[in-house]
Amino acid sequence: MKLNLLLLFAIVALFSCNEEISVGSSLLDDNSIVIEYTDSIELSGYSVYSEPVVVFRNTTSFGNRIFLLGLIQDPVFGLSSAEAYVSLNIADQNFPSFDTLKIDSVVLAIPLDTLGQYAMDGAFHDIEVRQLQEELTIELLDTLFSDQSFEAESTVLGSISQIINHRDSVKIYSPIEDSIFTVAPQIRIPLDTMLWHDIAVDTLINKDPIAFSAFAKGLLLSSSSTENSIIGLDLSSTSSAALEFYYSNKDNDSKIYFIEVGKIRSNHLSHDYSGTEVEASVTDSLDSRWYIQEMQGVNIELDLSAVKDFSDKVINRATLELVLLSETDPVVGPVDRIRASFINEDGIKLLILDNAIEQNTGLSVFGGNLEESELNGMTVMLYQFDITNHINAIISGNAKSSKILLESSNKAQGAGRSIILGTGDSMFPAKLKMITSKP
Repeated sequence: MKLNLLLLFAIVALFSCNEEISVGSSLLDDNSIVIEYTDSIELSGYSVYSEPVVVFRNTTSFGNRIFLLGLIQDPVFGLSSAEAYVSLNIADQNFPSFDTLKIDSVVLAIPLDTLGQYAMDGAFHDIEVRQLQEELTIELLDTLFSDQSFEAESTVLGSISQIINHRDSVKIYSPIEDSIFTVAPQIRIPLDTMLWHDIAVDTLINKDPIAFSAFAKGLLLSSSSTENSIIGLDLSSTSSAALEFYYSNKDNDSKIYFIEVGKIRSNHLSHDYSGTEVEASVTDSLDSRWYIQEMQGVNIELDLSAVKDFSDKVINRATLELVLLSETDPVVGPVDRIRASFINEDGIKLLILDNAIEQNTGLSVFGGNLEESELNGMTVMLYQFDITNHINAIISGNAKSSKILLESSNKAQGAGRSIILGTGDSMFPAKLKMITSKP
């Protein structure tokens, strides 16, 4: 169809909410242009199991701060669980000399991250701490993944059974100040002093940071809570997590020494989808519902091969639209933001260009956020993605694969999950909407 330029901009405004299409002046010599709008492009999509995700990289630039602990039993997504591992380190040779000192107590203190609470807040947690059988250490630049686990001793070094709320500050007693004071939300786990007594009296261990880490090995934290709850531990490079080593001299003067916790840290994330909707969707490649989950949970794979039929046209705008299934009281809230990637010719997963531009420049050009919108006269929650550049890359052959992978932008640090209405949904099917032009 032929439309004048004024009508073109009106249609674009309706479709893209004040976004504009840039059209070359050479196309407008006769003050008209052939444009088309379509939302009937064939999409092929399905849920897929996730590859292990990066939970730690031994570099100064590694920015993950939230490490998950707990478990959630979801009727749709099955069982999701998280265990945490932390190293123990001393930074100097100033460990107290225990010739005339005694250990009063040892407490593992790890702050909670206010953004890391999933499912029930204020749930009852049974948290246990065990010593690892081997030192938790990796070489510089090496990476730890979510499917890696480390063997721990059967003996429990310490435990707590209590309600944990990531918004509640904690009151603790300081024997040094002989007073009670308030600290930020955290878990505090008293540990058996026997292991630390061996460290305290052996100067070959406590005066040598390398020997200390090899002897202390590291700790495993696990939660066997019967309530649905995953908490977020703040184990960032600036975290105040520490092993608080309280001791006193013969005059009963109390002092404290801090042992660094989590210089190396890791999360073992696992999922059991047995008998769930998710398992059926992945096994049978169902198109009515798609599932996406954080941790090491499922992703969505889309095949965009159909866009190659538009090779004779200019793609002015391509928007992927996915509607969130409305649920009543889901166990866990939805994923807040989704990213899109593809596999290049070298087998490396990369963000699609539209997503990469937004990440590198901060410009809001890609989208991917869960937002409220009006569709067919109804209010829905949906994800919208501007994937124009990547669609053009598929058509031109610069992107060798026509498939893209959708996954949470907070994959390793969150426990959210979303049910997406797929192409087989009768009311709000997943759609790729495009505005094209043809000289």
